[in-house]
Amino acid sequence: MPFLLSLANFVNGVVWTTYALLKWDPFVVIPNGLGALSGLVQLILYGIYYRTTNWNDDAPPSINMV
Repeated sequence: MPFLLSLANFVNGVVWTTYALLKWDPFVVIPNGLGALSGLVQLILYGIYYRTTNWNDDAPPSINMV
């Protein structure tokens, strides 16, 4: 998943959760709070696995022919 899409998901969840907390609408707080939480988890996983990603797409795939 692209980084900017994960970031937009997180920011969207935070903005709507903040708005719902100001108006206190639990029907908006709960789903958007969960969305912000899942966006945060995606960003954390992106940060963890960023360094282990193989960015060299030009290399031919290695196939063992026996």
